[in-house]
Amino acid sequence: MAAECEVDVPSGPCGVAAIGRCSTCGRAFCVSHQAAAANPGHVVVDRCVTCLAAKKQAALTHDRQFGRGYITSGDARAELLARGVPKVELHKVSRELERRRFGGSRTVETVHPMGTGWLIGTFRWEYTEFSFGARDVVAEHPTVLRDHQTRDERQIFLRVRKDPDRHGYLVESGRRVASSWELLAEAVRRLARR
Repeated sequence: MAAECEVDVPSGPCGVAAIGRCSTCGRAFCVSHQAAAANPGHVVVDRCVTCLAAKKQAALTHDRQFGRGYITSGDARAELLARGVPKVELHKVSRELERRRFGGSRTVETVHPMGTGWLIGTFRWEYTEFSFGARDVVAEHPTVLRDHQTRDERQIFLRVRKDPDRHGYLVESGRRVASSWELLAEAVRRLARR
């Protein structure tokens, strides 16, 4: 006798003719209860829908606790605010060439405030440096978590350096932080525990 689908439905086990067996829980599953892959029209050959849903939920929970979700959801900021972790001032300096009335020019610096954030440590960044030609750089730099929510993930963390002339940190251009979200989230948690 052929195996029947053992995936639970509200009235008990499904009972339709099975086409495979789940490699996670060992239950037989039918076509309706075979896990669908992320790509439309594709299926996961050896998993039932129940186990795939549990795996996705576990991944979301892990991400919310330890990775990108913890940072992008605002949970990290809320924890730092609740613990009263001190912030640092952020600003950016732009340099413009100012022409003088009787010839010549001079460079004028303008300071632009960029809010505040929390200095979470030193992390690896990827960026392009333009001194004496363009070159791609991967280097360690102090990193700040901004204190306001943004949808642009490239603006959540900022590459900074201590400003010797003003109180706070200068924000430097940086393509992206190369360190993993898990490392960044762990640094935020360490800072909140201090």
